Amino acid sequence: MVMSGPSKYGMVSLNRKETAFLVSCGIVSFLVQYYFLLKSGTNIFTSFEHGRMASELVNFGGFYYYHHLSAHRAPLYVIYLAVLMKYFGLSQNHYMFAFYLHILITSLFCFPVYALAKHIFSPRVAVISVLVLISDWYVITLNYLLLPEVFLTGVILLLLINLYKIEKFQRKRFAVCCGALFGIGTLLRGVLLCFFPVALLWVSSRGSIPVRKRITYVLLIGMITALTLAPWTIRNYFVFKKLVFGDTTLGYNLWFGNNEKATGGFAGSDGGKWVPMPKSLVEQTKGMNEAERSEYLIARALDFIKTHPKEFLILRLKSLFYFWFTYNYWHEFKVVFAEVDSFFLKFPREGLVLFNLLLVIGLYTAIKDRKDIFLIAGLAAAFSLLYSLFHADAMLRYCAPLHPALTLFVGNALNKLYGWFSTKRLNSEGETFSPKEKRGSGLHIDNLNTSFKTIGAIFIREYNPK
Repeated sequence: MVMSGPSKYGMVSLNRKETAFLVSCGIVSFLVQYYFLLKSGTNIFTSFEHGRMASELVNFGGFYYYHHLSAHRAPLYVIYLAVLMKYFGLSQNHYMFAFYLHILITSLFCFPVYALAKHIFSPRVAVISVLVLISDWYVITLNYLLLPEVFLTGVILLLLINLYKIEKFQRKRFAVCCGALFGIGTLLRGVLLCFFPVALLWVSSRGSIPVRKRITYVLLIGMITALTLAPWTIRNYFVFKKLVFGDTTLGYNLWFGNNEKATGGFAGSDGGKWVPMPKSLVEQTKGMNEAERSEYLIARALDFIKTHPKEFLILRLKSLFYFWFTYNYWHEFKVVFAEVDSFFLKFPREGLVLFNLLLVIGLYTAIKDRKDIFLIAGLAAAFSLLYSLFHADAMLRYCAPLHPALTLFVGNALNKLYGWFSTKRLNSEGETFSPKEKRGSGLHIDNLNTSFKTIGAIFIREYNPK
């Protein structure tokens, strides 16, 4: 049911009214993010991971971490920060312009979100989705650490657009774009590779595409992804004598979420802010390179899983819950980055609960209406499954890149609920409906134009695209 045919709207270009609406929403989004950025009092953390590697890239001309050749973080965001440091003076005391760049990128998310929602659902749901997007706290605050999540979110949205365009236009260039985006996204955050099999499954199952073309598109996506990752992978092999596609943190993160002190989140069961490696484990891995250390920690985590299967299951369920509802909202206030975390946590958790509730409603009704939501649902499932194996972040940082795509389901839910309440109100006022209208249980959006006009929502209505 979630692999239905394409929408009647397709990937058509925007008309003037839609463009004006989206530009207006982008400006509002920028101003809102700018306001909260100034209010948060955030800082760059240039000494932390990506910033440290960028600094050493500028100073030593290579990817180092604490003065040794490293793949501790994937390279693209490190290169981006290094360029800002070398040519624009990015430093601990000169950093606000970097946040403005992030805010500008996030403000542009309105366009792909609108296009996706219009393609899958309708222009009305697209409008509602964009309004949800620019008011989503986790999209607004996605920029308040200089981390690659903003760029990863943009890659995800562009990837979804190009995957749908493969079916719509059946051109090889969109498959090439998908492969390049998979490679670029992996070089930002390796987690994007977990979406790779979902995308290939979707492309290979599209009945509207001839079998020969499907095979061609799948091969193109795979080949371009491999070519994009090849330089970094080859470099890592010469450094570590191991295949490393993204970064070398897999082993540590798996151990972090699967050990005696793990809680499913950042904080440890002993009350610490996070779970440190015990001195004995540090000594055992002292002479290893990063890739060897990662493999060793994977083995230690697997040993814990084998000997503690019940604890493993409980931890994974906790981590999955925290992935969607953020760890610190449900525990004593323990922060990792005090200044920024305190700002994130001022937002009431009830707002996040409401978002996820509407998300479930929108997903259910989309499946019931046979909408083609396999890609977005598969994206959420793949990220959830992968991150549930490790640990949840204190600020919903791992889940936040999914929020722009998931606003489509929230928009769909709000549209359905509005239709239901409007129909109930009209029924209570003695309005009569034809049998065809009654069959929709008040959920058909074609009957809502009059109601929307009465509240002045001039953009929220159906139209026939050229």
